[in-house]
Amino acid sequence: MANVRSGVLWVVPLALISVLAALSTRPAARTAAADPAPTSRPAGPDAASLARAEKLIRSLYRDEYAARDAPQRQALARKLFQQGLETRDDAALRWVLMRDARDFAANAGDAPTAVRAIDELAKLHPVAVVEMKLSTLAAAARVVEPARGLEPLVQCALALADQCAAADEYDLALRAATLAETHALRHRNPSLAALAQERLKEVHAVRDEFARAGAALQLLQSKPDDDAACGTAGRFLCFAKNDWDKGLPLLVGGTDAALKALADREVARPTEPAEHLRLGHDWWDVAEQQVRYHRGNVQSHAALWYGRALPNLSGANRALAAKRLDEVEIARLRSMQLAPGLRAELFHGKEFARSMLVRVDPQVLFDWGTDAPADGLPKDNFSIRWTGRLRVPAKGKYTFIAYANMSVRLTLGDRVVLNDENASRKTKGARETVELSADLHPFRLDYTDGTGIARMKLHWIPPGAAKEEPIPASAFVHDPLDAR
Repeated sequence: MANVRSGVLWVVPLALISVLAALSTRPAARTAAADPAPTSRPAGPDAASLARAEKLIRSLYRDEYAARDAPQRQALARKLFQQGLETRDDAALRWVLMRDARDFAANAGDAPTAVRAIDELAKLHPVAVVEMKLSTLAAAARVVEPARGLEPLVQCALALADQCAAADEYDLALRAATLAETHALRHRNPSLAALAQERLKEVHAVRDEFARAGAALQLLQSKPDDDAACGTAGRFLCFAKNDWDKGLPLLVGGTDAALKALADREVARPTEPAEHLRLGHDWWDVAEQQVRYHRGNVQSHAALWYGRALPNLSGANRALAAKRLDEVEIARLRSMQLAPGLRAELFHGKEFARSMLVRVDPQVLFDWGTDAPADGLPKDNFSIRWTGRLRVPAKGKYTFIAYANMSVRLTLGDRVVLNDENASRKTKGARETVELSADLHPFRLDYTDGTGIARMKLHWIPPGAAKEEPIPASAFVHDPLDAR
């Protein structure tokens, strides 16, 4: 099914029409009555393996399992969750650790830990993730402490609403947003209630748009020249589904004059940097007029044009394009629930056993001299563990250099990059070169101090660089839930 508009061949994708048409008329998701209780046991490892794992864990944490107050249950939930992450050689043991972490967290009102445990369970065996999260969040809401746990719970519910809406599961999205609103109102938190109510309005709006798009795509099967249907379907594909290859040709055939002209300029495949910059600006302006669910997709599309223009820009234009590219990247990381910096856990002693403090460090660039690294810690014989993600901007060989007065161990993913028991002997630092992909790499740096002057600095030489430099703060992100 094809036609020619403004000199551009555009095709209405039949497979996509069928899918969206079916989705727009599908039955509603099942009701909350079908949700499993947070203490239910979803299908997983066989019964014998589960029994063995349960016996082992209850033996290991006998006293903690007997705890009754919420802080103790929360502490146990986080301990079980961490143990689950570190257990890679026993699927049944990992399952039980995550399952019990979910249950103890829910019973302590710790929604973020419970939700994260569910995500880990889903990696092990098929589970009804959304239904399980909804019922677990409802259980946590019954015991949550408003002063500390309400906002994280509401944010978890709203994040779930976003995930469901992105998957076109609007009934589930409405349930998640309604759960957030209900408990924000119950605890008389006007700001959180307003946030949830705004999210409910957005979900209703995008659900209605989804239905209109499905009807438009059905109409295009019999009337491929219908301008209104082209515009409705094209807008949905671009703004809601981020499918610009299929959506832009439809926008060209639509009735919105501004979007039609903008799409027409883009499908002409301009080569001039000045036009790339103008397209970036114009799509950014369109993005600012959209609801939140669509704004990010349109801004990401604008960023493609800014990225193409950037190498040929200078002055204010270059600064603006770079700023907007950075805004899009920050939003992307935020959608992944990542924040700037590294989680730093400081320990008394060199065994990483006696935790004294958890904080967020923007980067690893410390020279304490003869001072302690923080109040409450000794000047000598301490250790620090930094964890998070390393943002590698481009594929290539990276040389890592650690300047430390004692031992240092750097791990990226499952790979130990640096491991030196006495880096102070190396005046040019302990260094190693590795090949890395452009990605977010799990990061862990263990440092121990003995006596005397203390320092820990981490540098790198990126691909194409002539000399080393401190790894910048922009390269580090972490899960803010880890920094509590």
